[in-house]
This record gives sequence, structure tokens and C-alpha cells, in this order.
Amino acid sequence: METGDGRPTPTEAAEALAAIEQTQATLHRTPSPKWYPPSLAAMVGGLMLAQLLPGIAAPLAAIALAAGTGALIGRRIDRTGIRPRITEDRRKVTWLITGVWAALLITVGVLAHFAGLWWLWLVAAPVAAIGALLAGRRLW
Repeated sequence: METGDGRPTPTEAAEALAAIEQTQATLHRTPSPKWYPPSLAAMVGGLMLAQLLPGIAAPLAAIALAAGTGALIGRRIDRTGIRPRITEDRRKVTWLITGVWAALLITVGVLAHFAGLWWLWLVAAPVAAIGALLAGRRLW
């Protein structure tokens, strides 16, 4: 029952807050669809392998794969109806993984271009894809 001024009683407010917390906890535990981590891993591995394409095809493929990754994330949000809730710990781990992936991409790119070690892309692609798959299953 409301108090005379239109505000909820302390009991009603406590019940409403408890319902909100329960809903948030449920959303936090909602798993990603099973197709999401493998798809993300394929995009990450594909981005690395795209660097082996000749000429303008490499940057065009990289742009297409980056756009595909954005579309993949958008599809996940559309399909589940929720945005992933990222805790501070998950955010830190996600940035760490992103930093490691970027360092791998840059290191392999420099070595492939300046030292002629193009085959490193063949090693880096599955490493990055497996890392994305494992991280995706654990984090998202």
C-alpha cells in the first residue's frame, strides 16, 4: 500500500529492489548462444589469415571481417534481447585479452613484413582463434 503522498511504503520499496536485483542476477547468468564463441573465434582467426592475401585484398578482407565482428555482436544482442553485463573483473580481463591479441597482431605483422616470415600468420591465426574461443566460452 502506498503512503498518502504517492510514495511506496518501505516494505514495497524493499520488495521492488529485491525484484530488480533478482532480474539483474538472472540477466548476468544468461549464457551466450552456443554459436557465438566459435563465430567470434573464426572472425579473429580469419582476420589474421586475411593478411596473407595479396595486395589490396588483405585490408579489404580485414575491413570486412571487422564489420562482420560488429554484426556478430549486434546479432547476439538482437537475438538474446540483452546486452552482456560486464563486471569490472570481466572488463579488465577483456582488455588484457584484447591487448595480447593486438600485440600478437602487430608483432607478427612486423615480422612478416620486414623479416619475410609470412608463415607466422599460419601459426598466429589458430593461436588467436583458440584464445578467442576459450575466452568467449569463459567470459561471454
